[in-house]
Amino acid sequence: MGSWGTAPLQNDGVLDFIGGLAKSHPATRVAKAQAALLAYRSFHARMLAGGNVSVLSDQDRAELLASREETLLANAGAMDGLIELMPQYATSSSWVAFVDDMAKPQSDDGGNEAEAAIAAAWATAAALGKVPRAGQGSPLGAATPGELAELARAARPVLEAIAANELLRATWHAHADEWAAHLHALRDALAG
Repeated sequence: MGSWGTAPLQNDGVLDFIGGLAKSHPATRVAKAQAALLAYRSFHARMLAGGNVSVLSDQDRAELLASREETLLANAGAMDGLIELMPQYATSSSWVAFVDDMAKPQSDDGGNEAEAAIAAAWATAAALGKVPRAGQGSPLGAATPGELAELARAARPVLEAIAANELLRATWHAHADEWAAHLHALRDALAG
């Protein structure tokens, strides 16, 4: 969507999920919102158990090291463009350094799941008339009061968990407190 800002509703991932929800069949929208909230809850449980950290296996590392030659052959006619775009392919030593870096433990911060969950929570609050822009409609506007109440109940602890996720807070940098305040306001709107 090309949006950039310091609040959740100024984020491409959040806006893309809302747009996708609006374009989906009305009969599937509540289930998609529920799935987004569940996906973050599942990620959060994995994160608490350390399951959000991955490490390349020795076989994966070996395959990644070997893939440089295939990539160079496949892009022989556009080598300058490849090296400009991906300088790690320039030399064998730069490739090994890249692979070594990729082989270090990688932490998933749950950002994709969080964006979808924030969007589902906002769409729920908008359908309930509890947030600004509600007059512009919500993709969940046709949901039943019972469905919206269940979504609101499920969204509140998810929003709290997202706001407390230190890995996400690190990616929000100087805006971490602002994002958390927006998420708490959305959580509070869903409580009332």
